[in-house]
Order: sequence, then structure tokens, then C-alpha cells
Amino acid sequence: MKLSSLVKILVPLVATAVTGLVLGCGSGDSGGPSGDTGVSAGPGAGGAAGSAGSATGSAQASLDATAQSCLDLVSQERYAQAIDPCRRAVEALPDNSEVRAALDEAQSRASAQAAGKAAEATEKAAEKKGQAEALQKSVQGLTR
Repeated sequence: MKLSSLVKILVPLVATAVTGLVLGCGSGDSGGPSGDTGVSAGPGAGGAAGSAGSATGSAQASLDATAQSCLDLVSQERYAQAIDPCRRAVEALPDNSEVRAALDEAQSRASAQAAGKAAEATEKAAEKKGQAEALQKSVQGLTR
């Protein structure tokens, strides 16, 4: 197989892999930056009387923590990592325009970053192709 054929196959694969890695960052994230979901049992969670109030309070705290995590990650320009918490926050708070805007920004900027990294990978592959072709010509010149 010719080197040029191999490069034509590998460049799109590398670009796709880089895009997938960039967009997939944080997809296994179970909550905030530390992995904490923000849900706690609360002081009255063990008793029947306090269970309903604590569950409601901790659910709200979790929601607030998720929305804040979204906003914090976007403000820190950690767009790929912000996508999952922002999605969860938008699902829970569909009328919150600040969180929706943060999700939109995170998605568009993460996509742009992925495209930039894919372009860099493509450029490096083309550079390597040129180096390989030059080396191949040198070897052919030595064998004559």
C-alpha cells in the first residue's frame, strides 16, 4: 500500500478520534468537578418525619450545584467538560436562560475546539506525509 493511500485513510480517522475525545470529555462525570453529585442524606433523612423535607432540600441543592457547576466550567473555558452538567441543568430548569445560554456556548465552543484540534492533527499528518515522501525518495536514490 502506498504511503499516500495510507495517509488518506489515517487523516480522517485521526480527526474523528480527536473530535470524539474532545467532545467525550466529562461524559463519565457523575456530578460536579469532584464527582460529587451534591445529593446528601441530610440530618433527618433516617426518620420518617424528616425524609420528605430532606429529600426535597437535597434535590434542590443538587440541582443548584449542577447549574453552578455548568456556569463555573463555562466561565473557566472548560467547554467540553461543561456540556454534561449544563444538559442536566437545562433538563431540570428548562426556563433558566442563563443555563441554556451556557449550554449553547459550551457546545459551540467545544465543537470549535475539536475542529481546531482535528485541523492540527490533519496538518501534522500532512507534514509527516511530506517527510515520509522525502525519505522514500532518498532511499530510492541510494538504491540506484
